[in-house]
Amino acid sequence: MKTKEKRSKNNIVFGAVVGLAGIACGLWLLISLEKLSGAEFVASSLGFAVIGLIITFAAEIQEFSIAGNSVKLKELRTEAERTIEELKQARTEVFRFLVQKSIEFSGGWATDSRVDERVIPFLKLFKQIEKFDSVNELEIDIKKALNVLMVG
Repeated sequence: MKTKEKRSKNNIVFGAVVGLAGIACGLWLLISLEKLSGAEFVASSLGFAVIGLIITFAAEIQEFSIAGNSVKLKELRTEAERTIEELKQARTEVFRFLVQKSIEFSGGWATDSRVDERVIPFLKLFKQIEKFDSVNELEIDIKKALNVLMVG
């Protein structure tokens, strides 16, 4: 929740800076350099003010239209967030499956090694689980696998 509030505050500040900087540049071009006329200044000021408002309220704006071209923001963002969450869940389920498979025997001939042949692949898998910060979701499965490997 705090990241959304922080992002919202950043949008407000950035939107205000863009709007005010655009208007200030327009004033500079109008007064100091005399490159803009009054109508051009008004158009550029309104343009930068609208862009600043769009940036400021980007989280709340669902759709806006410029010269007949509409841009849908909120629906795409919601869909992207939902897709990312589904991918995270799928990654967790794939890791769960791999943890269960890592404790099965390969079915080959036994070796004279004192170290179980399943330990090294399990450790590599565990490093990947740690890398993706999925240890808490898979804690029960990891404990079961460790118990099997330690007994074996």
